[in-house]
Amino acid sequence: ANPDAQESRGLGDVYKRQVVHCSCHAEGERRLAFDLDMQPDESEPGSLEYTPTEGGTDEATARHLPEYMRDSIVFEAEQAPVFLQKVLVAVTAA
Repeated sequence: ANPDAQESRGLGDVYKRQVVHCSCHAEGERRLAFDLDMQPDESEPGSLEYTPTEGGTDEATARHLPEYMRDSIVFEAEQAPVFLQKVLVAVTAA
């Protein structure tokens, strides 16, 4: 077996598991922090996993989050625009 090919495949596995740390802020103390896993374990290709960051969301924003966004969820990448719209509404809602 070619050791370079094995190493290359390993790097691809690392790339697939990239997690993006996100934080949205609005005027005042409004904030929502979360992680997006670009290829969650045991999920279909093209899935994303949203995980709220503990202590990263203020109470006012949390009240405007849909119930299902208060815990980790896995969704298809095509749904990302809808997901981001819900994040922005929660952070900017009066």
